[in-house]
Amino acid sequence: MAKRIGALWQKKDKNNQTYLTGQIETIFGKIRISILKNTRKQQQKSNAPDWNIILNEPKQQQKQIKEQNLGEL
Repeated sequence: MAKRIGALWQKKDKNNQTYLTGQIETIFGKIRISILKNTRKQQQKSNAPDWNIILNEPKQQQKQIKEQNLGEL
């Protein structure tokens, strides 16, 4: 029996390129991901992936990194 482990939403970026964003549930909790089309596919080997999965940092962690970077200026 198949079990749903997450959900993805289709979106468009500023260049009108389609990508997916969402979350999956693991034993460690929810993980936010984005799935982006591999725009370099023609330049790479034919066995290159069609899509790349990106792990998104939690918003709180992004805020901390941004604050640390501003503090270093």
